[in-house]
Amino acid sequence: MFETIETDVLVIGGGGAGINAALEAKRLGVHVVLVEKGVFGKTGQTATGTHGLTVGYFSEGDSPEKLIDDMITSGAYINDRDLVEIFANEVANKGVLKLEEYGVCFARHEDGELDILRCAGHTYPRLVCTGTGTIAPEITTGPIPELIRNDVEVVDETVITRLLTYGGKISGATGINLKNGNFLVFRSKTIVLATGGCGQLFPVTTNSLSATGDGFSLAYQAGAILRDMEFIQCIPLGFLYPESIRGVPIGEPPMMQTRDGRVPALYNSKRERFMVKYDPKNMEWSTKDVITYAIFNEIREGRGTEHGGVWADLTYIDESIPLYPYIAPLLEFANINVKTNWIEVAPTVHYTIGGVMYNKEHESNVPGLFVAGEVSGGLHGANRLGGTSTAEIILFGRRAGRFAALKAKNISRSKIEWGEVSEEYNRVFKLLEKRDGVVSPRGLKKKIQNLMWNKVGFIRDGVNLKEAEVVLRKIRDDTKNMIVKSKSSRYNIEWREAIEIFFMLDVAEMIIKSALERKESRGAHRRADYPKTDNEKWLKKVVVRKVNDKMDVSVQPL
Repeated sequence: MFETIETDVLVIGGGGAGINAALEAKRLGVHVVLVEKGVFGKTGQTATGTHGLTVGYFSEGDSPEKLIDDMITSGAYINDRDLVEIFANEVANKGVLKLEEYGVCFARHEDGELDILRCAGHTYPRLVCTGTGTIAPEITTGPIPELIRNDVEVVDETVITRLLTYGGKISGATGINLKNGNFLVFRSKTIVLATGGCGQLFPVTTNSLSATGDGFSLAYQAGAILRDMEFIQCIPLGFLYPESIRGVPIGEPPMMQTRDGRVPALYNSKRERFMVKYDPKNMEWSTKDVITYAIFNEIREGRGTEHGGVWADLTYIDESIPLYPYIAPLLEFANINVKTNWIEVAPTVHYTIGGVMYNKEHESNVPGLFVAGEVSGGLHGANRLGGTSTAEIILFGRRAGRFAALKAKNISRSKIEWGEVSEEYNRVFKLLEKRDGVVSPRGLKKKIQNLMWNKVGFIRDGVNLKEAEVVLRKIRDDTKNMIVKSKSSRYNIEWREAIEIFFMLDVAEMIIKSALERKESRGAHRRADYPKTDNEKWLKKVVVRKVNDKMDVSVQPL
């Protein structure tokens, strides 16, 4: 009935964090299995990332302390400072540049020096791109041959459905192999959770179709504590029109800078350059959260464009801007003459700032469960500083893999609670075998997306959030009438979507409840009914955990 796979360290997620965790764990001599929901090397969150990567300190006066200040300022002062300090010191070691050993080619000048860029919120230039004007695809495809050379076992096209515990400690996981429909039981000493974010909760997102929040839900159901789930970050500039490229990210204005520092100017439908009202000092050099709020507020107050966005003036761009190799083909594909026409843009959901809480060794409160990358929470506070997440998945991916391997070396494999396994088997196959029902998984997904966009978007209020709670409960009830039409267990995407619906419902509830709890505006969380940042009452974190089979939300000191 079950296919069992045993390992020391189980890595869940095949993006940048998962690959680096697996490589580092393998380097320490333990057996590693990496599980990926999609086709390994061709799917996942990292491949949909954007443009910049924080690699080190290159300017006179720059230092780890300066980056710490920038990250905590950007994070609106609720970051986990210990994690920020570790990250800044890891950046100082220039460990990111190790990717060049795997064939990743960073953009360099003719003299061989790195082409260093400054991103919004950074006091100094610290970021690089690759020669293609992007960074994300290369930082996964580069290390893959190294993974193969080191004989890391990869199980792809497999959706993990549950984390297993025994005596409160991690003992493994269950999953469905989508290629053959087999039910898999992974027995492991430790797990590194590196599953990315939850952008698919929203209809306009840079995230891949696999970003349904699996890891947040899996960790929550296993007893992990999560924090900062109210903070959802957008890329400020995404194509809005034409429809063929709707949601495709451009980035933040500074990533489109010329050598003399010119960036896209933003205008509302009245042709007013509106950033002067929101950040007159920095204008379009402001941070993601400020620009995102400014755009949504212009739209909300009736100054949006015909298709519901704002105008961006990119008439100045030429081949000298770092992102030209990335954006030029998109403009050609969409038949946009950027030299004579402004383009319609709007924010697109990009990054889940909150996630699973973890300590300096990257271990959660569930012994044996380690986390890395976007599924983790605490490093970025209320707003992530540009270019830090791509560095995080490399540097903290390695750290999580290292500590997971060190723990695995010193403990025995826990027992499996086979009753729990049978329960999970029955749950997921019941979704496939159910004969009566009228609701499709895709229909429920659209309901969740529309609810999150319209009621839990980017300028929130208590009335809409409470309405969202009610509607979400109705959608959860509707899962009782959900049916998977095809009964084949092989390559049944609708079956996978049915499993994902329950992940999405858990994460949506976390976001809604956390947003209701935080009665202020801070970073990427904006409340119209509490428009001010309240440092006297709210220099705190909102945490989520499962208590007596119910979701408990509370406020804790930093």
